[in-house]
Order: sequence, then structure tokens, then C-alpha cells
Amino acid sequence: MTMFASCAPGLEDLLVADLKKMSAGNITKLDGGAEFTGDFETIVRANIRLGIAERVLLRLETFKARFFDELISQTEEIPFEQYICDNSVKIKVSATSAKSKIYHSKAAAERVELAIKNRIRKFGQKSTQAGANIQNIFVRIEDDICTVSIDTSGDLLHKRGYKTATTDAPLRETVAFAALMFSEYTAKVPLIDPMCGSGTLLTEAFALNKKIAPGTNRKFAFDNWPVADKDIIKKERLRAREYSIPFTGQIAGSDISDKSIDAALINFKNLGIEDEILLSNKPVSSLTTDFIGPLIICNPPWGRRLNGENLKKLESIYKDLGDFVRKTENSRLCLITTNRKLAAATGIKFKQISPPVPLGGMRLKFYLS
Repeated sequence: MTMFASCAPGLEDLLVADLKKMSAGNITKLDGGAEFTGDFETIVRANIRLGIAERVLLRLETFKARFFDELISQTEEIPFEQYICDNSVKIKVSATSAKSKIYHSKAAAERVELAIKNRIRKFGQKSTQAGANIQNIFVRIEDDICTVSIDTSGDLLHKRGYKTATTDAPLRETVAFAALMFSEYTAKVPLIDPMCGSGTLLTEAFALNKKIAPGTNRKFAFDNWPVADKDIIKKERLRAREYSIPFTGQIAGSDISDKSIDAALINFKNLGIEDEILLSNKPVSSLTTDFIGPLIICNPPWGRRLNGENLKKLESIYKDLGDFVRKTENSRLCLITTNRKLAAATGIKFKQISPPVPLGGMRLKFYLS
């Protein structure tokens, strides 16, 4: 089977590296993700283990469709009853079209939804699940060739299942994971986030340190499929837990905001790691550490509309961050920001800069000293 793991544009290389670690087959880098092959076990493993992917799609069928009746008839040939029990399941179809006779994407989505419901009405079985769930279907029509894919993930994969407390402008877990991969973080290196917010970078670092699979604590769309092999799902979840190792590292975070520290503590408690990560309620200007040669990783505020006053205030924060890095012996800085001038305000010389990564209408980069 062919699958597609999506990610934020700019993170494709890191996603490919992540796929190689889980031994996916025939990996092909594409814009906004990567294609790979495998079986149902691969679907389960990809959802549980991939840290950068936002969604894993299973390619169901590719066929030529120049007219709506062709689109409906071809879609009705796909065995959707293997993935959707009956019409109590809410089917959500998203479609795109380019350079094709079927150019109206909304109309294409409506026809595909109709065809799926027709198929399920004929061959579906009554659901044994308590309550209805949602199944996402994705349709891409290009040059009159239609590809129909089914979402295997459900909620986007950055939702790890533990974060119940957030702060303003939270960092996605997938982006935090990517920043840690970019900085080549390992358990041997102490880690500090001096502006930790709700603790996303800290929890992702802890999970990497202990080799906790990102999707260990959540459910997926494939859990509800009639065709799902429950034994394989159970085995892969168990394997992910057995892969975990004892925590041996040093991780610390700090933030000037009481609200952020409270949110971080709630999220740590959800994971049962509140005693494993050191937290302090301090501005970066007064921060000190006993860690030797740490990775200092940080997602400082970067502002959406920077006038002269705002820029000056933020530059002062970035300068304080640079001062902390300089006074911490043998440290390295991984900075996440959208603004080159703010990165320069740290006074740190960066050896590596990532491609831009779209996030909330902005384009951030990772800077590594």
C-alpha cells in the first residue's frame, strides 16, 4: 500500500529522516510531505512514531475522471466498507482540482461523498462503536487523474493527547520535534528552554530522551476501521512502550510568566513527569544554570506587526537571550523565530539556518549556533 505523510513545508527532509528510522519502504520526498509504502502495520507504526508528520493518508485508488458520472462510478468501486462501518459515521470529503475538466472542487467533493454513501449503503455493516465518529477523505484531481485517499490519523498528529493547558501563540509539537531534530539533540546533552511557555519543547525533548513515541497516548482514525487488525494495533502500541528507556538526561525550563509556568506544570502532570523537569519562574536576564555544555533551545516572542517600539522591546529580550548563551560555557543555541533582525539581536553567530516553515501565516526558521 502507498501512504503519504504530510508535514509543514520546509520540514520534508526531517520527515524523510524520521520515516527512515521506522524503516518505511520506498520513501519519496514531495512538497509538503513524503510518500512511502508498507502494510497495515506500517500505517499503525507511522501514526504512533512519526514526530513531524501532521497526518498519514492511505492512497486508496487512482483513476481517470473527466466527468462527474465517471467520478461517481469509479469512486463507488472503492471498498469503503473496509474503513467505514455505516452511514452513522460522518464522512468529510476535501477536494482539490487543477488542469482538469472537473474544475469545481466543492462539486467534486459532494459527488465523492455521495458515491461513498452509496457504497456504504450497499455493503456497510452496522457499527459496534459507541457513538458516531468522523472519517476524512481527500481527493486530488490533476490533469483529469483522480487520487482518492483516506485519513488514517483522525486528529492532527501534533495533538499528542497530553496538552490540556496552553498559552498565547503556542508552538506545535511537530514543529518543536523538528527543531530538536534540526539541532541534533540527544539525551547526552543537557537542555534548557529559558522561555518555555506551556512547555512544548521540554515535553518533546523529554519524550525524545526516553524514546517515547509521540502517538503513544492517543487514538487514531484507523482504530475504528472494520478492516483494522486489533492484534497489530495492540502489538505496535506495546512495542512503542517497550522501546521506551529510563530518563537519564537533564532538562530545565524557565519563563517570566506565572501563567506559562502553571500551564507547563499541568501538562507535565498529565504525563507524570512533573518531578523530572526543573522549572523556574524567572526572566532570561536573571537566569543561571549549573548545566555543562547545554543546548539552549527557545521560541521567544517574535511579534506579528513590528513597529519601532515593539521591535526595540523584542530586540532587548533577544539580547538578554544572547547574553545568557554567552555566559553559559560550551552552550549552543537553537533559536526559533520569524525575524532575521531579532535573530541578529542575540549577537550569536549561527552556523545553520533552516528553510522557512509556515506557521500561523508567518514563516519561521530554526537558527543553530
